[in-house]
Amino acid sequence: VLTLASIVKLLFGCLLVYVGLKAVGALTGILLAVVTIIGFVLVLMRKEVQWVGKEGIVNGMGISEQNKYFWQVLVVAGATTLIQNVDLVLVKHVFPPLEAGVYAQAGTIARMVNHVTGPIVMVMFPKVVYQSIQGQSVRATLGKAISLSVLVTVGATVVCSVMPQVRWRYFLVPHTRIFSRWCR
Repeated sequence: VLTLASIVKLLFGCLLVYVGLKAVGALTGILLAVVTIIGFVLVLMRKEVQWVGKEGIVNGMGISEQNKYFWQVLVVAGATTLIQNVDLVLVKHVFPPLEAGVYAQAGTIARMVNHVTGPIVMVMFPKVVYQSIQGQSVRATLGKAISLSVLVTVGATVVCSVMPQVRWRYFLVPHTRIFSRWCR
């Protein structure tokens, strides 16, 4: 699904930029891709949803609760995607290519630091759900997950901020290392 999302985002972005919408088209393409992929996943999973009774129950959750959760996830997914991409699109259209390229490299490193915490969430989520179903307190598990995520993110940010040569030497290809002095 992630590969399909990337392809759809690229297609929508290119199409809207080609039409003449420039930066607005690229950003709109990102948002349209999120909505399209969520719709695609909903169509694929329509057989997984079991409707029961007049009020309707979806996997033990009332329809109104399910819809409320869906819209929250849709808004957060769209906002997250826009936040992660809006700066690169705007920089590309405002700055010269060399500066935009350096900014894109720095943005890639920042996203890598941001995504380092993904495995923590993937491991903790099932544990929190299980504890919640069992009626146990999830406070300690959530506290550990948040603490570990903050520790990893702050640690990586401090290392990349204090020692700029580390971020350029280990995260980028050799021909881009010349920018390390330029970006200090």
